[in-house]
Amino acid sequence: MLEVFDCKFTCVPRPDIVVTEIGVDLSGWALAPSSQVPPHPIAIQESRDLQRKVLKQLGRLTRLRTFSLQTVGYNNEWTIYSQLEISGIQTMIVEGAVQTDCLDLTLERGPDELAGLKELEQFAVYQMAHRIGIPEVKWMVDNWPKLKNIHGRRYKHCDAELRFHNEDEEGNSDGEDGEEEEPETIVWMRASRPDIIVS
Repeated sequence: MLEVFDCKFTCVPRPDIVVTEIGVDLSGWALAPSSQVPPHPIAIQESRDLQRKVLKQLGRLTRLRTFSLQTVGYNNEWTIYSQLEISGIQTMIVEGAVQTDCLDLTLERGPDELAGLKELEQFAVYQMAHRIGIPEVKWMVDNWPKLKNIHGRRYKHCDAELRFHNEDEEGNSDGEDGEEEEPETIVWMRASRPDIIVS
C-alpha cells in the first residue's frame, strides 16, 4: 500500500484569488487595496465540487504516512513578482513559483473526505495559496491521530523585499528586519499541541 504521496494538482478554479503581475522590479510598487467584488457563486460552487472529488480520491489512500502537496521551484535568471490577493485572508507579494490554481483545503471543500488517513504523520502544503485556518488545523488534529508535522502553513511571501526596495528608493529605513507576524494557526498549534511541529 502507498505510504508516501508527493504531488501537485493544477487547473483548480480559484475564484477567490486575484493575481496582479508586477515583473522583476518592486521599486515604487505599493500593495493595492483588496478587491470589493465577491466571487461569482456559480464559480465558487464549481470549485467546491471539483475539490471535493479530488479529495475523495485521495481519501482512499488510507495507508499514507507522508502526504505532500507542493509546487516545485523553477529555474529563472530573474525573480518575477506578483501581487496575490486571497479574498478575506491576505494580500501579499509573492514569487512566480507560488501556485494559485491549487486546492484551497478549507472545510467547505471536503477535507472530511480525508478523515480515513489515520496513519498520516506528515502533511505539507508548500508554495500554495491555500486557505487553511484554525478550523482546518483543529480538524487535522482531531482526525489524524498520528500527526507529527504540518509544513507550509506559513505563506512564503516577499513583503520584506517590497519594503526594502521602497525604503531604498526613498533613502530611508526604519531599521526593522522585516520579520512577519506568526500566523494564528501556528500560534494555536504551539499552544494547544506543542508535540506537533508546524511551519
